[in-house]
Amino acid sequence: MVDLDKIDRKEVIIKVAQNLFSRFGLAKTAIEDIARQARMGKASIYYYFKSKESIFKEVIEKEGAELRRKIQQAVASVDAPQDKAAHLCPHAHGIAERAGQLLQCHAR
Repeated sequence: MVDLDKIDRKEVIIKVAQNLFSRFGLAKTAIEDIARQARMGKASIYYYFKSKESIFKEVIEKEGAELRRKIQQAVASVDAPQDKAAHLCPHAHGIAERAGQLLQCHAR
């Protein structure tokens, strides 16, 4: 049986961490910051994740899945291959920008 409360709490942690990582970067975000913003104890964060890096990995995976979904959606909305490329181009800037933001989070 799936524990929905556990999934919800984990999702809250990921969303809070995503926000903090994008604002302060991986190096300047502490588990304590994530716990405080998520309104959880530090031990609760460690119940769901082994480390800050494992939280960051989940954030990156979530962002990657969202980017893939947006690309697939843009490409699926037209039929001809040349139209697919043309339709994807306006979205490419936003996708590249978000990917760059994620890399900056890791570099900070």
